[in-house]
Amino acid sequence: MSYRTLLGHIVLDDDLPRRLAAMAEVARMFEAEMIGLGARAPWPFSDEHEPGGPSFQQLVRDARAEIARSERAFLSQAALFPHGARWEADASYPDRAMARAAASADLVLAFRCGATEDLSTHADPAGLVMETGAPVLVMAKSDAPLAGETRVAAVKNTREARRAITAALPFLIRAERVI
Repeated sequence: MSYRTLLGHIVLDDDLPRRLAAMAEVARMFEAEMIGLGARAPWPFSDEHEPGGPSFQQLVRDARAEIARSERAFLSQAALFPHGARWEADASYPDRAMARAAASADLVLAFRCGATEDLSTHADPAGLVMETGAPVLVMAKSDAPLAGETRVAAVKNTREARRAITAALPFLIRAERVI
């Protein structure tokens, strides 16, 4: 059992190189294809009657332009993903876009959001866990490698817990020790 396809939200910010390196590490570990998803909501909405405020159409154009820049950044680093990299885009809230795209992935890769990050541009891991219906790996903010010689699974005997353990098996079988 393994993950063949991974899904990650690509945000064009200062942390992108670190996030891409972490995604590539997981993709190499499982010899998986990486789907990069560009998603950004057209925000902040403004009243169309407000003088000088951008129109909704302009906000959508701005969101799509930012997604296109994210695509170029992701595809320029496609060599990090030796088992393939492809792109999807959605001018929508990242959580909603990831939930829709998760049907084509075995594992969703997420990163913690800081208190200052805008949910119109960043996917919230809690929302992804609740909405995607797929296993979600929340990656660390640090550059530490995803070693995991010892892995811990704390569950109770429920349908949801058994499903979570099944989804985590590819990680658990690679561990030296599971508690």
